[in-house]
Amino acid sequence: MTMLRSIKIDLDVYKKIVSKMVDTDRDENDALHRILGVTFSNGTESAVSGNNGWSGHGVHLPEGTALRLTHLGHEYTAQIQKGAYLVEGKLHYSPSAAAEAVARTRTGAKPSLDGWKYWEAQLVGETGWKRLDDLRAQARGSQSVKPPRPKRLDQRVVS
Repeated sequence: MTMLRSIKIDLDVYKKIVSKMVDTDRDENDALHRILGVTFSNGTESAVSGNNGWSGHGVHLPEGTALRLTHLGHEYTAQIQKGAYLVEGKLHYSPSAAAEAVARTRTGAKPSLDGWKYWEAQLVGETGWKRLDDLRAQARGSQSVKPPRPKRLDQRVVS
């Protein structure tokens, strides 16, 4: 078992560590492992693993995975690069951050989006697309039972 040690840091350093955390970091220690490129004592790397692709919540997307997001009739594309979502030339470390970076409301405002529900991935060797939310449910050992998202508010899914 790894022995944890306390260190003294000032509030500004702590805030900087927290600002660099991504949704796959369980705590500040995970964030520091990832930021500093330190391997955990059990030999594993941090959850976001550089050129090996992106991982989070049991989902692994290999480097080069193609992604697409459709919001209010607009389609956006991304690719997994350097352990992140490369969207319009910028890296984002979570699906929600990537979604919020490109999507806009009808009035042009930035929406708050759950990227797991909007991004779809085309996995290596497959022709179809899979929602990240479904991949996450599959990783948790269950299939998503939610109906597909309506494309417009007036398109309700009737069961």
